Amino acid sequence: MTLYGEQEEKWVNGILHAKNRAAWNAWACQAMTPDARIEVAKKAGVDLAEVQGWDGKRDEIAKLHEKVWVARNGKDLTYPGLPDVADAVNVREIAFSNTVALGGAIFSGDAYFYHARFSKDAFFGSAQFAEIAGFEYVEFSGSANFGSVTFGGEADFSWAKLGTAAYFNSTQFIGSASFTFAQFHGKANFVSAHFSGNALFYSAQFSGFTNFQQATFVAGNEEKGGVSFKDCQFEKPTSFRDAGFLTGYPDFDGAVLHQNTAFTAADEYWPTGAPDNPKAARASCAVIRHSLDKQGLPEDQHFFFRRE
Repeated sequence: MTLYGEQEEKWVNGILHAKNRAAWNAWACQAMTPDARIEVAKKAGVDLAEVQGWDGKRDEIAKLHEKVWVARNGKDLTYPGLPDVADAVNVREIAFSNTVALGGAIFSGDAYFYHARFSKDAFFGSAQFAEIAGFEYVEFSGSANFGSVTFGGEADFSWAKLGTAAYFNSTQFIGSASFTFAQFHGKANFVSAHFSGNALFYSAQFSGFTNFQQATFVAGNEEKGGVSFKDCQFEKPTSFRDAGFLTGYPDFDGAVLHQNTAFTAADEYWPTGAPDNPKAARASCAVIRHSLDKQGLPEDQHFFFRRE
């Protein structure tokens, strides 16, 4: 991922990032069909030549990979050669001490980041995860940007399998978390995730079953920031059961909730006192109440009606 060097500064060096991404995407897309490459390049926002470049870059990448591998591991170990593109990307338990720039990166198979630690900002904007994206038990100390990321392929997306999923179970978002305009084509799992800062999901599309059960949202409902599901689309049953919104109501303005969307109507999961933005809080309570009304849950409905 970083054959040409790591991001040493807080802000991403765009030239360095483009070189690293081009090498990564050439390797990652080598087994894709021509039609799949066209589609994924469009979604990732990269030039088509970048995902078609393996034949021309193979020798350069192979030499550089061996050089970097030996520098990091020493000459006493046998160089294993380039990794097999068919294998899962496995960066479990890795401590990323520098800023991470993976915007526009393409993951053509499973990608496992379980228990990884990101000490600084992590940029995944427009990255493409074809199959499983595993971010369970990850800790993001800085901001985590997943804006416009595609998780899982659509049914006619030839480079991806069906039954894909994004796992953010028990993930700690210490800084702000952004999933704006993200597309979750498989299951989206945020069970027990903890959002200490802003949690921005506006205009995200959830095509599969979505689970925020027991998630915790600390940020309030502010005009710029807070917890926002504005203009989201939830196409399958969704659970916010036992999810705690501690200091502000989530913004569901313009959101399309599935008819089977679960919320927990209990005081301990919702903020107390006057909200920072009463108008937005009232509108969110109305959206939730309306959803519960359609499910025939009068007691839960009245809980939110009182707050509204």
